[in-house]
Amino acid sequence: MSELRPESCPDASSPSAPGRVVLPHAPQTLPPPPHFEPLPPRAAASAAGQASLRPVYEVPHMAWPWKAQQLAAEAWRQIEQLAQSYLQGRAGRGAVWLLTGTRRGEGRTTLALALACHLSRCGRPVVLVDIDAAHPQLAEQLGIEPAAACDDVLAGRLPLEEALIESACEPAVLLPLRAGVSATLIQAGQVRLVGMIRRLAHAYGTVLLDAAPVLRSEALGDTLLSGLAGVIDAALVVLDVRHATHAEALAAGRRLALAGVSSWHIAENYVPSQAA
Repeated sequence: MSELRPESCPDASSPSAPGRVVLPHAPQTLPPPPHFEPLPPRAAASAAGQASLRPVYEVPHMAWPWKAQQLAAEAWRQIEQLAQSYLQGRAGRGAVWLLTGTRRGEGRTTLALALACHLSRCGRPVVLVDIDAAHPQLAEQLGIEPAAACDDVLAGRLPLEEALIESACEPAVLLPLRAGVSATLIQAGQVRLVGMIRRLAHAYGTVLLDAAPVLRSEALGDTLLSGLAGVIDAALVVLDVRHATHAEALAAGRRLALAGVSSWHIAENYVPSQAA
């Protein structure tokens, strides 16, 4: 497998490729992922020191999807390299990562869940935030039916604490989004969304934004992307090598750079083991 070679790409016209992460196409016969002992209840909250941001809702544990656990177990070296590169984020707060792609179905949400699974099992607090208005999947993938969600906070109906869902035995938190939410609501609540992300990064350390693709229809809007650029430390463009081209991933990355995202990487997904 290739090693991660992170590079900053501030120049949208730069022909050089960004950092590259190669993710294996894990066979279905993989053994179960390694066992991790759960943390004591509430250990994550005290370790993160987020007394000022206490989630109202709690689940016994995050039900990580099997596919995400497979990826976390198979590609843990690449994930750990990536985590080490951006774990600290900017001065005074944690790291914020945007996960996007060129089209639907490239494994963007699975990678976000695998990253969160790895970080939380290593004892590193992490927040998953769903900002894909067209197809929010995080809550569904985790088997959670939220009573409140990010859209309630954006609309001013609830405070942030009442939309957060934390795990009792690992340092993982979810900020879900309801299906059928208008993208206009997210656009209109852009300033509030940025403020929420800043609070989460300060309280927990690492925030993973599961966003819509930056190309094709239902894309992540330029206005929202530009607004978020100020809080994003790095972006991952997930590329399904079976159906998309490297040129498309570069085009997505250049769009991120034009919006102000200074560091982005291509995560090649579904790469055959022999090719990795």
